[in-house]
Amino acid sequence: AQVFEACDIIPLSFDGSNDYVDLDGTIDLNDLTISVWIKSATIQEPSSTSHRGIMSQASNTCALTLVDGNSNKNIRFRVLGTNFEFPLDFNIRDASWHRLTVTRLDTTVSAYVDGVFHNSTTANTNTFSIDWLGKQVSNMFHGELSNVSIWDKAWTADDVEYDYANVQATPNDIANNNSALSVANCRTWLPMTEGNGTTLYDGGVVLGDELIDNGGFA
Repeated sequence: AQVFEACDIIPLSFDGSNDYVDLDGTIDLNDLTISVWIKSATIQEPSSTSHRGIMSQASNTCALTLVDGNSNKNIRFRVLGTNFEFPLDFNIRDASWHRLTVTRLDTTVSAYVDGVFHNSTTANTNTFSIDWLGKQVSNMFHGELSNVSIWDKAWTADDVEYDYANVQATPNDIANNNSALSVANCRTWLPMTEGNGTTLYDGGVVLGDELIDNGGFA
């Protein structure tokens, strides 16, 4: 996605083996938005049916993953041990940058790629919890991630489009674009502008640092 590549942002690289980020505390969500710039390593289909964990709960009851070796090119949203999937009409695992956004409003879970709505499904309303970035138990993400934004409210399609068009927008910018949002709804924001080191600055509502395990900046 040229809109991302034109910006001076340094992504975090994951080797698919043992790299991940510990969020240093569980994030619990009901209505939600998860938005992340993602560049997944390519895979020859249908080589496997394994998953690449974008983020997950340590107990594996909740996760957002890419499903490998699946001709439907699915994104999987897992909550309380139940999987809900989004077939996409193109391969997001094409070694190019994409902005992936997943929202849940009541029982409707929707997937957007590069600011455009792609699919939705009906899910349960159980709490979606996150502890890690870049893995689901032993299912490790392989590729690069950047500018991770996690909210406890569902963005509208206009919010998703604004976020995609404004790569360097802060939570304040996004909240100012929609009067129904508050910066306090942003639970985690990892802009990943450090470029080195073993911690990520978290600009969400609870400010802090997140620990990088093994991985490094690209």
